[in-house]
Amino acid sequence: GSSSAVSSPVAIPPKPPQADEYSRLLRVEQERRRRVEEEKRRRLRAEAAEVAAAAAAAEAERLAPVEVASARANQVMALKDGRHLSFAEAGDPQGFPVLCFFGIGGSRYLVLLLDEVAKSLRLRVISPDRPGFGRSSLKGERRFADFAQDVDALCEALKLERIGLWGYS
Repeated sequence: GSSSAVSSPVAIPPKPPQADEYSRLLRVEQERRRRVEEEKRRRLRAEAAEVAAAAAAAEAERLAPVEVASARANQVMALKDGRHLSFAEAGDPQGFPVLCFFGIGGSRYLVLLLDEVAKSLRLRVISPDRPGFGRSSLKGERRFADFAQDVDALCEALKLERIGLWGYS
């Protein structure tokens, strides 16, 4: 008959414990890099949206009718960090102050539509432009909460002790 050759089994050495640790560290590093890249993409998208919104606001500013060019509609103050904050006022200059905040696409000019109503209600409506909009300077690497510091500086500059808040988006 035929003889079959049986080969002896080849001994496979056990995986050193360092190989498992290396694989784990490699996975951790890959995940960290994925998160960093994802954060970069998120930041770039946010910056692009902010630049587009600021460009739209600048175009609206450029196309604004002449009557909008009043002193109360185009106020600008310097902030401690060297940036500027633009704002408009409508209504009764001696009235109760109400800070008005508009969403993306809004502008300080929108409060001018409220001028007569605000006067009749004895309200002083003040609307600041957010950083990068209108004549307000853009702040790089800003956090959402940073605008609150700008608003606090505005209240201090206008000597406002009590205010009402109104948001519209």
